[in-house]
Amino acid sequence: MNELSTFEVALMPHLCQRGPNGIWLISRGVEHPVRKQVKDIAVFALVDEDNKPIIYHYIDRYGDGIRAVDFFLTEAAATAKTREEIETFGESGKVRKISGDELLIQLALIDVLQLDDEAFPLTFSGLRLFNDERIADTETVLRALAGISEP
Repeated sequence: MNELSTFEVALMPHLCQRGPNGIWLISRGVEHPVRKQVKDIAVFALVDEDNKPIIYHYIDRYGDGIRAVDFFLTEAAATAKTREEIETFGESGKVRKISGDELLIQLALIDVLQLDDEAFPLTFSGLRLFNDERIADTETVLRALAGISEP
């Protein structure tokens, strides 16, 4: 539960003669360190007509799909990206603030986080897209999302 690529874990205990023993859903509690850290973090994203952050899909050299999202530390940077998208694709989008648990859910759905001009691979698939050597650790990503530069 300390990795950003996981939001919730589902466990299915063994079957017995009476049938399945149910499904257990395990998620971070309110006192979990990752939830506490992300509580006050807010970023901006381009959203679709359903008001969900736009997830970009790429194909790596092995033919596997890779999901990425663009987050921005400021609303002005996100708005500038929206203007760029309109000029390039002729489509308009909206900008919305993403924070707290919603941010954690979005991070669990993607392989690569693009934050302003920096990319953070969050899964092994994300590593292949950028030919990076290691997955970005939780602490580094949360510091970047909070706008804190590395010491």
